[in-house]
Amino acid sequence: MKVQANREYIYYPNMLDRIDGRTKLVPGSIVRVVNLPGCPRANTMGHAHVEYNGQFAGLVHTNSLHSLSDRQLVIDAIKRDLRQDSPIRVESRCVQCGYYSCEHGEGEVQPNHAFVDPKRTAPPRPGYQA
Repeated sequence: MKVQANREYIYYPNMLDRIDGRTKLVPGSIVRVVNLPGCPRANTMGHAHVEYNGQFAGLVHTNSLHSLSDRQLVIDAIKRDLRQDSPIRVESRCVQCGYYSCEHGEGEVQPNHAFVDPKRTAPPRPGYQA
């Protein structure tokens, strides 16, 4: 998306800004694109400098900036992201069997199996050699 300097946009980070984000912006922030003296102008290599509440916020990818008219789409995307933060996540492990997914081919999660965050200790998967 091409952005214009001195216009406001909604920040919703794309994959690049999620993995290597160098700002403290949160999804849904209203930011203003600025052209700083001595720096590449907006849209150079797909990036733009932004300010938040009158303070310089950093350099973001232009695909992370959405027009204010798209605010309902951004709100829906943020809600979808929040819903996906359920107890059973890709990085969660089952306490009972140690697998990342308890489906075991049947397509249903096994009853009474609890999932934990990988940062906590979890039993190794069966057959796993440390």
